Amino acid sequence: MGIWVRCENSKIELDTFYSTWNHIRHSLVFSFIKFLTEWTKNNSFVEGHSFEFGFCEDLKKLIIEFNNMDNQLDIDILIKLFGKYKNALSCFNFFGIYALIDKEDCEAYYSSGNAFDIYILIKTIKPYIDKEYIKFIRLFNKICKYSIDKHLPIIIS
Repeated sequence: MGIWVRCENSKIELDTFYSTWNHIRHSLVFSFIKFLTEWTKNNSFVEGHSFEFGFCEDLKKLIIEFNNMDNQLDIDILIKLFGKYKNALSCFNFFGIYALIDKEDCEAYYSSGNAFDIYILIKTIKPYIDKEYIKFIRLFNKICKYSIDKHLPIIIS
């Protein structure tokens, strides 16, 4: 069995095994955590003087919780973890990581808004992306771009 990710009326599509699709999503999660670890070290906000301070502290907690998961990378566990920090992720335009994983493996959709969030995420974490899945990730990002440009949902089947 496989997974097919595409937009209606587009020749751009990602057709792969379920296991590869999950590896792609896991790879992006690990890449995001590497990025976020650096980002939180390089960005500081003053408590009581910036709206973002609490959200940045929440992202630091997210990193700690992720690192304490002992490689339990079940998608449902990741959805719960990232869902706990949705507001912090949104505050800094990192919501794409949650949008990416919060979908079923088949018979689901990414809205064009989800596609935008994921597209921004992939561009943001690009230097941290594992080269093993870069071909698939680039293709997926092209599908996201098509979705954004045409205002069409991405079909996962």
